[in-house]
Amino acid sequence: MKYFGTDGIRGVFGNGLTIEIVQKLALAIVSFKPKKVLIGRDTRESGPQIVLAIKDILHENNIKVVDVGIVPTSAVSFLTPKYGCDFGLMITASHNPPEHNGIKVVGKDGKKIDGDALVQFDTLVGKQVVLNKDLSNPWKDFLVNRFKDDFKGKKLPHLAIDFANGSGAQTAIDVLGRLGFKLDVYSNGEDEINKNCGSSLLAKELKTKPVDVSFTFDGDADRCLVLDGDGTEIPGDVMLGAYAVYMKAKCLVSTVMFNGGVEEYLLGKGIQTVRTPVGERHVIAELTRNIKQIKDYPVGGEPNGHFIFPQTIMSDDALVVVLVTLKILVQSGKTIKQLTSGIPMWHSELLNTTKDIDKKKHGAYIQDGCRVLVRKSGTENLTRIYVEGSSAKKVSQVVKNLHK
Repeated sequence: MKYFGTDGIRGVFGNGLTIEIVQKLALAIVSFKPKKVLIGRDTRESGPQIVLAIKDILHENNIKVVDVGIVPTSAVSFLTPKYGCDFGLMITASHNPPEHNGIKVVGKDGKKIDGDALVQFDTLVGKQVVLNKDLSNPWKDFLVNRFKDDFKGKKLPHLAIDFANGSGAQTAIDVLGRLGFKLDVYSNGEDEINKNCGSSLLAKELKTKPVDVSFTFDGDADRCLVLDGDGTEIPGDVMLGAYAVYMKAKCLVSTVMFNGGVEEYLLGKGIQTVRTPVGERHVIAELTRNIKQIKDYPVGGEPNGHFIFPQTIMSDDALVVVLVTLKILVQSGKTIKQLTSGIPMWHSELLNTTKDIDKKKHGAYIQDGCRVLVRKSGTENLTRIYVEGSSAKKVSQVVKNLHK
């Protein structure tokens, strides 16, 4: 027999026992059209991964799984008929070293498959063909279909993205490639996640290899910063303002950290700004409350790159930011500098301090013509002092007074 030895399938996980072999065994079980399969395992590190691979295939074929967790092999033999299962699987390599693992198969009576039945089962495993399906394809397909008409037959910008060695690279590369974009890729797995990457690296690279527009993702690709073609970062406040103006918003949703200068500029364009507490979840909650008027609320977000375009998805996603930005550039015929020029930013200072600040000074208020926000950090043992205004000198003086 090719797969089964004296007591199940065994091998060093990832070598003699690969995920493909595990999937083939699961598909062989599927061919018997069982209604219910029981799975148990021992304490080996590779056990959960093997169980997950089997479950994925069984669930995909509408087969119920009874996962009894970490149990002795005899428990699988006892529990398989007890729970009315058609097969029982024990994920173990028995007395072999911990880097090994294996799969023992029992029938509905709890007895190990043996003899001619085992030979037949072994042959059946060998006949299975595993289709390596990318389960993220529906998301990629959705984005391509959502934006393809905006780019079809158009002159497309040349872009660069720094992926922070994180999880967003492959999806973005696939989607942008299918849409026809020329993409220069940076920080795609060359180092640890969020290490030796970002806007400073991109700015250095783009000095000699400029593009039309560039972007940086964070590690899990829910934040995106926008940069021009030579790597100069555009403030998130300015980008939010530019989106709101181009999309003819009636209202922009952002947080208490949104720059007052941009808010004043938007007000002059007839666009109100609704401020929420810090955190994109508050922005999303406000957008959701206005879902029936979502055309009037086409964008929201935080200046730190958590941008939300609810007509595409009610979530912050870096690739959606890229696609919306590219759509605007293509439709308008403008460069990113032209799109964002003329949007003013008030001078601002952010001071993070471990010093105890009088609680009477906490909150949002106006002091000496400056907008002040003093709050405890939600992620660190710090107090954040944020001050902004039209005069840099006044802003600095207010920060000093608050930090006395």
